Amino acid sequence: MVELRRLAVQTRQGIVLLDPRQVSHAVLGDGELVTIATSQGDYLTDSTLQELASRLPSSFMRVHRRALLNLEHVVRFEPTEDRWVPRADGAWRRGPGVSAGREGAAADAGAAPPSEDDGSE
Repeated sequence: MVELRRLAVQTRQGIVLLDPRQVSHAVLGDGELVTIATSQGDYLTDSTLQELASRLPSSFMRVHRRALLNLEHVVRFEPTEDRWVPRADGAWRRGPGVSAGREGAAADAGAAPPSEDDGSE
């Protein structure tokens, strides 16, 4: 499989060519626009998450019906009462938040969710 070197994204300002490795996540907002967060800034597009997912490398996982996450940027998943919150390196700390269901996040990351009584942190 050929690795995508640039992701062409239609925005209101025109077509932006993004390096997929710099994309940390993409989130569907309240309307129909998707915010793509990168280390250079955020971009709004009317591309769907499904369209983006089909064009991005396998390191991108659909962790929620409204979010794609680049697992290359994830350092850890932290459990909350009802979901996992991914913690990552730099780019997306300022962007729109991402969360995932407890089972979905662990499965996407290739790990089992911690049980409540196993003493792990």
